[in-house]
Amino acid sequence: MGSTTRRRYRPGFAATASRRRAFLASYELLLRQPGQPLPAEPVPVEIITPALPAVLLLTAAPAFEFKFLKNYLAEAHYPVALRTSVSRGLLQTDFMNQPALNLDLLTPALLVHYSILIADAATLSALTSSETRALQAAIGAGRLGLITLAEATPLPRTAPARADFTVRPRLAVPAALPALTWPDAPGEARAPLLAQLQPNARLRPLIIGPNRVLVAASRRVGLGAAVVSVVPETFRWGLQGHTPVYASFWNRLLTAAAPPAPTAATWQIIT
Repeated sequence: MGSTTRRRYRPGFAATASRRRAFLASYELLLRQPGQPLPAEPVPVEIITPALPAVLLLTAAPAFEFKFLKNYLAEAHYPVALRTSVSRGLLQTDFMNQPALNLDLLTPALLVHYSILIADAATLSALTSSETRALQAAIGAGRLGLITLAEATPLPRTAPARADFTVRPRLAVPAALPALTWPDAPGEARAPLLAQLQPNARLRPLIIGPNRVLVAASRRVGLGAAVVSVVPETFRWGLQGHTPVYASFWNRLLTAAAPPAPTAATWQIIT
């Protein structure tokens, strides 16, 4: 009797050069019994790396934060698209590692091509009622995760789980950049914080600022998830040579927003 074992490796979403690769291997299973010959059974193993989630970036105005993130994800082989509102009625689109699509409107037919949507609050505010329904349906069904990059103003009414994500401006901005913390952060991260999130029992903290203030959090929405961050200008970490911090930060947000994974392993018995 022979057997084939297939395991699926699901890495974090950090874009690193050391990302695990798929490979084939053959092992031997040795059965030790006192006084008996040592039989060996071959065990073929296949390690499968699943495809990276496709990411859709939407910004209401040209922003280096989105451009830097697009390039960073593209270099790590993520399928990624960026839609930028240049002026009223004029959109600019860019596609990396995927074919071009019509990004004019958020429709069910468009959203099925993406696993994670990252948008600024102004973009969510401008969604039509049909776009809002399509977005909420995709998230609720567990097909899409949303990351909202918020400013020091309340989220728009179109934002999923808006009632639980209360954004409050910070009254005192220290001269020194405040430090941010999260599990497994590779080093000290600092960023100018103009806002914070009000703690809520329904929120899962992701990034913490000084005095334990909440600056990024996630919440389940149906079968999917919504993430809100008030941390601005994360691209500065990359420009300043703190790429591990940038990678770890976005890995935490992307992982929190990613839709539930499919069945991770299959077993095939050959007789």
